[in-house]
Amino acid sequence: DVINNAPITICENDPFDLNDALPEGTPTDGIWTAIAVTPDSLPLSQVTLTGSLFSPANIPVTLNQDITVSFVYQLDGICPINLNVPVAFCSVNPCDNIIIHNAFSPNNDGINEFFSIEFIEQECHGTNHVEIFNRWGVQVYEVDNYNNGDRAFKGVSEGRATVDKGAELPTGTYFYLLQYNTPEGTVVKKDGYLYLSR
Repeated sequence: DVINNAPITICENDPFDLNDALPEGTPTDGIWTAIAVTPDSLPLSQVTLTGSLFSPANIPVTLNQDITVSFVYQLDGICPINLNVPVAFCSVNPCDNIIIHNAFSPNNDGINEFFSIEFIEQECHGTNHVEIFNRWGVQVYEVDNYNNGDRAFKGVSEGRATVDKGAELPTGTYFYLLQYNTPEGTVVKKDGYLYLSR
């Protein structure tokens, strides 16, 4: 039997249990063997197979193309089963460095209407927390997971500790505190001034 429509396409860093692709009811105590890689210019020796667990992380990606690894499953008393596993090279794009723009003008002209923190919404930065204070240290804005959209500072008083919640804030200098994570899991804290102009 040949399973040509394995219900999986895995990324190059995702291990996959080949037993999960066997036809329902097939005993799983047989032996898996890697038998081919397409394109055939790739070395079969790079295929890492531990029992039924296939890890494609060591397969060279220099060709910059998707590959297929073929396996055979052998169990006494049943015909060999061949399995073709597509491997997609779908690495996540590198995380962009966060850029903080420290001036904005919420005057409804459609330009520069909010405090912009470029790339903060990228998934690789994980969660974030933003606080903004006026010159007297009163918090005027606070939010988790700032995203430059529905969670963005637009010059309106929204802090938990603010008086006049919902009121437009006057032109002036404010201060921000930003905390987020790097892709490696390190917590980064940034602070600075922010100029609001109406």
